[in-house]
Amino acid sequence: MGSIIRSFIILIFFHFSFSLAFGDSFEKSWFKGEIVLTDGNILKGKINYNINTKIVRLKTGSKVKAFTPYSVSYFTFFDQIKEKERVFTSQNFIEKIGLVNSTFLELLIDGPIVVLRDGEYVSFNTQTSHHDGAFKAFYYVNVNEKIYIVKDFKKDVMPFMISYESKINSFIQEQRINLTKPNHQILLIDYFNHLVDPEYQWIGRNTDLD
Repeated sequence: MGSIIRSFIILIFFHFSFSLAFGDSFEKSWFKGEIVLTDGNILKGKINYNINTKIVRLKTGSKVKAFTPYSVSYFTFFDQIKEKERVFTSQNFIEKIGLVNSTFLELLIDGPIVVLRDGEYVSFNTQTSHHDGAFKAFYYVNVNEKIYIVKDFKKDVMPFMISYESKINSFIQEQRINLTKPNHQILLIDYFNHLVDPEYQWIGRNTDLD
């Protein structure tokens, strides 16, 4: 995990958005996991994360503590709903007015090109005081420890894959990759990472973005 955290020092990010059902069940559920604080302390217990407020809560016995990105290095838990381990890292963004804004980003792919996700619910039911399921997701990448804002995947991300252009183009044709779809874009990045790093653990189509 140390190498993952070090690779997040500087983010290169592109941002896409589409509907994704994290669902109220995610914010209301508690999962077994751990929180690693910025001082190195590791806390274990049941974890609940609210993606809108960026607050992660830890339950140990009858005690519940809440943490913000400012005091957490990262946290991880096994999501029984999606049946997978999930990792969220704390990241700092410097705003135009000079203030540092911290947030949690979910690690989706860790490799030569790192892919992370953030998001927020954009619709709220005032009658039930619950989110109605409409979710807007944002995606980020880390490439060569340099910062890029990428709005067009084909124009701004594909050039990073130029060294494997022939294989990438063949993969696009064989897998019928649609470069306008975030799940297809991430699948292509995953394949590229597999080509670059022999030790990279290729996830293939095992993503939750469909």
